[in-house]
Amino acid sequence: MVKVGEQMPDITLPAAVDDRREQIRLSSYRGNWVALFFYSKDATSVCQSEVRDFHARFEQFEQAGAAVLGASADSLDSHRQWLDKPRASQRSAASQSSIGTLKFPLLSDEGGAVSRSLGIFLEEKGIPLRGTYIIDPEGKLRWLLVHEPFVARNVEEVLRVLKALRTGEPCPVDWKPPD
Repeated sequence: MVKVGEQMPDITLPAAVDDRREQIRLSSYRGNWVALFFYSKDATSVCQSEVRDFHARFEQFEQAGAAVLGASADSLDSHRQWLDKPRASQRSAASQSSIGTLKFPLLSDEGGAVSRSLGIFLEEKGIPLRGTYIIDPEGKLRWLLVHEPFVARNVEEVLRVLKALRTGEPCPVDWKPPD
């Protein structure tokens, strides 16, 4: 398990990026801030709301100088099916739960090896806890939040913490940029 202030391991995972499959390597983001979040399962209502909020705030993360990476223990095929845009002619439940194109990659930690190494994998359920990692440009973990998988995280708070960390200054509880 990585602790705040320690170097993040150089995670490499397959990812769904638009309609492509890619290998994403965490070290390729050196020089940039990274917001990495683990969620429990594709196509669940809680995960869908959370992933959509990261998507909706993507430009704010970019303006704050950070890349966004989402990850779950689902397969790459599951990610790709979930990302498929539903067509107007389709009426199936699967198409209604499709999320559509995202502005960031969804990493597949199928089997949970990475989330297990980070200490956030629930063996009895076969899913990761909700883990949020803010990683600085040198690859060090600067902020970590881990909690129950059935409650979505507050993406606005993740963004606020990222911006606070970037100031390099103490930031009180209600701090908001440009304070």
